[in-house]
Amino acid sequence: MKKLLFALGLLMLHLTCNAQTISLETYSTEYVAGKKSVFEDDIEEVKDINNSLDKFVGNWNYTSDTGTLYEFRITKDFQDHDFFKKEGLSIRYKITDSSGNIIENTFNISGNTDSLIIHGDYFLNNTYVLLYGGRKSFCGQFGQIFITLTTPDQNTLDVDFDPEVYVDRKRCPTGYVGQILPENGVSFIRQ
Repeated sequence: MKKLLFALGLLMLHLTCNAQTISLETYSTEYVAGKKSVFEDDIEEVKDINNSLDKFVGNWNYTSDTGTLYEFRITKDFQDHDFFKKEGLSIRYKITDSSGNIIENTFNISGNTDSLIIHGDYFLNNTYVLLYGGRKSFCGQFGQIFITLTTPDQNTLDVDFDPEVYVDRKRCPTGYVGQILPENGVSFIRQ
């Protein structure tokens, strides 16, 4: 029994010692774009070692031509994946129409696991890519969001939304419901 416990202890020590932490940039270039496997390389954590995400953190607003106000609260946190954890951005958002009616509000959602929170994924050059799934994600409210800081003072955030127009007819018998996020590129201003 002692030999078995000793062998299990050595195995656990071996597995723990081989686990790696890599930078978000390395993850973006070698694992997302380069198609390497975080599982095969025993990656335990993807961390923003270079603080590349800090410049995005804060409160951002955009008002559309129709008077709809989009408010983003961007924070940096860790997101748990099946076999590793990854540091990234999370966006909570509030959308208010020109009459003051709230279309959506995720500001009060606690934690970072709710599917309504927009979660960051990786860098594509100077652009950070996030994944969005709205309240009616099975009816077409989901896709990727690309954010880029475009002014030297880093107070303008360009946001491009690439919606996925997939509709699950079983979960959404009425069909596509339309996006609540702006579908054309827009610029948010730091508050």
